[in-house]
Amino acid sequence: MPRQAPQPHRATRRVGTACIVALLLAAALGLGSAAGPAAIPGTPTGAGTFVGSWRTTVVPAGGSPVPSLTTYEADGTLIVSRPPVVPAKVGGLSRPVVTSAGQGARARPGARTAAIVVVFLEADLQGRALGSQTIRGTDRLAPDGQTFQGEGALTVRDPQGRVVATSTVTARGTRLALAAPSQRQTAEPAQR
Repeated sequence: MPRQAPQPHRATRRVGTACIVALLLAAALGLGSAAGPAAIPGTPTGAGTFVGSWRTTVVPAGGSPVPSLTTYEADGTLIVSRPPVVPAKVGGLSRPVVTSAGQGARARPGARTAAIVVVFLEADLQGRALGSQTIRGTDRLAPDGQTFQGEGALTVRDPQGRVVATSTVTARGTRLALAAPSQRQTAEPAQR
């Protein structure tokens, strides 16, 4: 007797059931709670810390400045968004690369110091994987809590994980903050 092809509605029902089970399991484990990720114990938040969003510029030795937006989360995670196509010049290599957002982590070795690691995936302009860029460094928060300076090492790896280039990098950042209403320029016309 020939085997019957699965009915589309049965496959849809199975996927739907699997999604419901996954959501129930996530809820039971406390994943995805509305409160968000827990802060690292002892991690202060606010203007005197790294926690928040920053307009940053990273400069590889001998390379062009790369503007980015960086967010330090209270739970120790780090997200870096930079232009998707970056003209790279590192360790004698010169090629434009398409990069992912950077994902990373930080630790607090001191009250105004953050040890960081962030990884970007790379592809060429045709979408072929080139490998990754990893930045490891130290950022130092200014006394006013509104700027930071940093330095570190950039390692470029091919898709097999072999190191193909290295460089030192410097970084600087300025905290993104919402201006008080009295400091904002009103671009909207008055309502009648």
